[in-house]
Order: sequence, then structure tokens, then C-alpha cells
Amino acid sequence: MNPRHHASLKDRRAAARTRRAHSGRARGRFAALWVLTFVGFAALIFRAASLQIAPSPKLQEANEEARAQRLAEVKIPAERGSIFDRNGVELAMSVPATTIIADARAVADPAGVANLLAPILQKDPAVLSGQLSSGKWFVYLARQVDADTAAHVEALRVAQKWDFISTVDEARRFNPSGNELALSLLGRTDIDGNGVSGLEKQYQDTLDGTDGEVVSERGTRNRTIPGGQQQVFAATPGTSLVLSIDRGLQYETEKILKRVVDEQQAKGASVVVMNYRTGEILANANVVRDDGAPARESADNRAVTSTFEPGSINKTLTFSGVLNDGLATPDQERLISARIGSYEMDFTDEGRSADQVMTPTEILRVSSNNGTVTWAQDLGKERLWSYFDKFGLGKKTSLQFPGESAGTLLSLNKWDDVSFRTMSYGLGLSVTPMQMLSAYNAIANNGVRVPERYVLGTQGAGGVFVPAPVAAGTRVVSDSSAAGMTQMLSTVVADGTGKKAQVAGYTVAGKTGTAWKALEGGGYGYPGARKLVVSFVGYLPNADPGLSMIVVIDEPANQNASGGSTAAPVFSEIASFAVRQLRLPPDADAATPTSNKERVRSQPQKVESAAALPVLGPPAPASTTTTTAPKATTTTAKATTTTTAPKAPTTIAPTSTVKATTTTVRSTTTVAP
Repeated sequence: MNPRHHASLKDRRAAARTRRAHSGRARGRFAALWVLTFVGFAALIFRAASLQIAPSPKLQEANEEARAQRLAEVKIPAERGSIFDRNGVELAMSVPATTIIADARAVADPAGVANLLAPILQKDPAVLSGQLSSGKWFVYLARQVDADTAAHVEALRVAQKWDFISTVDEARRFNPSGNELALSLLGRTDIDGNGVSGLEKQYQDTLDGTDGEVVSERGTRNRTIPGGQQQVFAATPGTSLVLSIDRGLQYETEKILKRVVDEQQAKGASVVVMNYRTGEILANANVVRDDGAPARESADNRAVTSTFEPGSINKTLTFSGVLNDGLATPDQERLISARIGSYEMDFTDEGRSADQVMTPTEILRVSSNNGTVTWAQDLGKERLWSYFDKFGLGKKTSLQFPGESAGTLLSLNKWDDVSFRTMSYGLGLSVTPMQMLSAYNAIANNGVRVPERYVLGTQGAGGVFVPAPVAAGTRVVSDSSAAGMTQMLSTVVADGTGKKAQVAGYTVAGKTGTAWKALEGGGYGYPGARKLVVSFVGYLPNADPGLSMIVVIDEPANQNASGGSTAAPVFSEIASFAVRQLRLPPDADAATPTSNKERVRSQPQKVESAAALPVLGPPAPASTTTTTAPKATTTTAKATTTTTAPKAPTTIAPTSTVKATTTTVRSTTTVAP
């Protein structure tokens, strides 16, 4: 064999072996690379799957932040419940309104936009420019504007191609009968619809409802992403209140009271009208007058938040205790001294210099301080304090109204002999008009005091009325004692100091009161410069439903004003309207009570119940539905007490008016019945 050929063959074989070796290594490397790639992808898939199943806290937080940036939450305000009167007339309701908002991040020319919007929104251009320059994505430009304003803004937005201006539907509180009607009772809401005073505040949780929400994905410029995630949580509307108030009577009461306050140039006045059988408040008016301005409805429910010294209207409570303890009858005679002298003070009835035989009926009819003190001393401190307490003096009523005052009744251990005497005729304690009317209601209602109430019940979105629970009444005096007091108080109106409270066709029982107001520096001032509070409390004993009322006039300009001359006529005018509005039939036996001269003197005897007085009974339920009572948010506030002194002219005879004085050993002061 040729050696060269042999060498060439060997080389070719070696090259082939080399190629085969290289090819094997290449295949090995490829296989290894493929395995590594597979493992890598598998690891990534496993990692992704593990993150989906159990993401790390940091990654989860990052995802939630990103999602939150894309999601926008828009509140759906719940419709606030309405407030109705007893006849279904809306006194307060929520109506649609439009709010103008802007995305300040997208405003290129804040000053220019502000100058165009300012005349429409009636706002300062500088204020609007500042809002539009804030860089915030949500800015209120105007809250709860009317439809015309909203339409003008929309037209301007379209014309200027502003995509950064938009609107939000809201609701604003509205009083269909006028913003002042029953203002002090209904109260107000803030711009966000939350109650800030009155019943709107007290029943905030009941009226408010629960807001809903829309959650949606947003893109740039806060625009909703079509087809993006969206959730809607529906709002739950609030529950409506049904009040005991009669809108027509409320309106007329306020109108009369405003006129009287203007005529008397008084500081203010309050009137409460009630059904004394049920405790339902039919009208609740409070009027104030600023110097140089006409009288207006007060935002403060002074009938329950402000106090005054009752003066002679408190004598009724004293004699209720006297009759109930069997110490006297209405016509029992007794010698009443012209001067009661002991301790530090001598009490006198001005205009009467001699002792006089008088009955409890005569004492109330002419409003004698000395006669009241004489019988109160027989009753004693402990028993008198006990009756005042049972009548509700010194403690809040059952209304739980925001800011209600408890008045002032000194604890028994602080009563000395002088304060005991003066408190018997209304000096040295303070009450709210509501407290005093509630006390008289007990007498009118056969001796049983029923809880006062503004709210008859609630009404849900379905229109079902749910009556509020009615608490049981509390007996204060016997029915026979109450009947005796009604007899005595009827005489006051028939031919005593309260004659101007008479209502044609109806028997009226009541009492006048006049008090001097204490000055800030102490004392009560000098004649011609004193401040007065005059009042009348009364009821129609034969009315069905029962009708009672208190009239309190604060600081009439006339220094000779009195409960009989100033407050009693207001009672007569409002009551005359009320009997028509409530369709109360006239008395079958509305004869004027006989005068004192015609009454036959009698010895002490048991007083029987008057046949004309109604029997206590709860009102018929408005519905048979029984569910939970309306929630009430109770607000506790400090009581504001006004310290005053009673001063009331008293009529000894139908044509003569005299005053009563109290002479002090060290100094002389004057008080009045």
C-alpha cells in the first residue's frame, strides 16, 4: 500500500472522529441549554403562580395602591326623612339641588375661568381663582345651587369646552311653608344635611338614613374606564317624623304673636298650645324682636330652653296642694291679715289696709299674696316642696329637647321661712313655659300629669306609620282636688284678673301672672325703669280634645303691662282660632261662673269631681303596626336660668286695679301677684 495513501486515510478517519466528538458535545450543550431553559420557565411559572396564590406583603401592598389609584368612590347621599305635621303636611323636606365641582389639576387659566364663573355663582373671582389653582382633583365651587344657576354654568361649560367642570346631585333642606315656620322647633341642618339644632338634631339618627356608594375604575383626568370594574351600594333612605303640631294653628299662633310683640315693643314672647289629655303639643311658637326690626320667629326654642320667675301663676300649684291635703275647700272662709309680720319681712297687699275674710277662690280671683302665704303656712315647707316636685318644677320634661332647661327649684334644706313664703306665690324659683303648662295640664286632666310630646310616630319609605310609645301619666292630686281648682280658676276668668282671656261659647279656667325681672347688678330697678314678664296659663275644661295654653311675654315696653291686660287677650285670640281649627264643639253649659257676691258661703266639706271634666284616657292608636320607636339623639346642655321677681297688678274689683307690696324691716321691696 502506498504510504501516502495510508496516511491520508488515517487523517480522514481522525477528522471524522473529531467531527463526531464535536457533534456529540454540541448536542450535549444544546440539551443542557434546553433543560436550563425549561427549568427557568418552570421556575418563572411557579413563581408567578405562587404570587397569585400567596403574594408577598410588599407586592400585595403595591398592587392595592395601584388599584386604589384607579378606583374612585362616589357617595350616594341617602334621602333624609321628612317632618310632617299631625295631618300629613310636610313641614321640612329634602329637595334636589346641584353642586358645581372642578378638577383643578386640568385648569390651565384659573383666573380666566374664575372671571367667567363669578357672576353666575355670585362669588368673589379671587376666591374662585384660588380654588381653581389648588391642584386638587375635587374642588367644590358652589354647593346646592338652584336649577337656573346650574343651567347657566352648564351652558358656559359647553361653550368653553371645559371638561374640568362637572356637577353633582345633592339635596338641600326646604320648608314648604317658609323658612321661619316652627323654626325653633324643627331646627336646622348644615350644608351636608346633618341636623344641628331642634328636632333635626335630636332625631338625626332617625332622619339621616345610610349613604350608598359607587366604586368605579378611572383613567386619566378621573374619567371612568368603559367596561371597567364598578360596584354600586344602594343608599337607604331615612325615616320620617310625624309631629303632633297642627300646621294651621302653628302658623296663626306665630302670626298673632309677632303682631303682639311689635305692638307691645316687647323683647320676645312664647306660646305653647297642648292637648292636656294626651300631652300632644299642637303649637310651639317663639318670637323675638331686635331694636328697630320687626318681630321674627326665634331660632331658639325658648319655651323649653329659657326660664322666668312665674309669679302669680304659681299660686295655682300652691292651692292645689292645699285642697289635696284637705286643708280647705274653694269656698271656705278665712280671715286674711292685711299684714303678715314675722322673721325678716312683712307681707302686705297694697290697697288693703284692713284684715279681710276671703275664700281660696277669692284669693285666686284677686291674686292675693297674703292669702296665698296664709294657706301655704298651713301646708308647710315639706308638703309644698313635694307638690312643686310632683308638678315637675326643677326638672326637665319628657321631651329631651336639645338645650332644655330644668329651671330652678331649691332643695328643701335650702328653704328658709322667707323663701318658703315667697315661693308659694312664685318668687325665688324659675320655670320654663313648657314646665308650667305641663303642671296646669295635670289639673285640667283630673289630677294626672301626662308626658309631653312633639312626635306622634315615624313613617318609613313604605309609608307605614309606626306610633311612638306613650308613657303612662302620673297622678299629682286627686280628681276632686283638680275639679275644685278648675272651679276656682274658672272664676278668675269669669270676673277676676283673667277676664280678657274669655272665649265665646267655651268655659275657660286660668290664671294671670306678672313678674319683675332681676337686674344684672341685683335688685329690680325703680318705678318707670323696671323690666316685666307677663303671663297667662289656662285651659278649656270641657273641650274634647283637651286644649291648654301658656302665653309668656318678655319685657313689654309698657310699665303698666300685666298678665291680665297683655297676655290674657293673646290667649283669647289664639284659643278662639284653635277651637275652630280643631273643630271643638262649644260647651253645652258654658255659662259664666257666678260672681263672688252671688256665691253662698259654705263650711269646709269634701269637694266632689266636676261632672263636666273628662275621664283620663290614652289617644286611639293611629296604626296597629308595632315596631321600634324612633331613635332620638339626646343632647344635654346646661340650663340657662333667668332670675326675676314677681310683680303683677291685681284686680280687686272689675273696675279697679291695685298693686301689692312687701315691706322689709331693713329695706322696702315690692312684689306682685
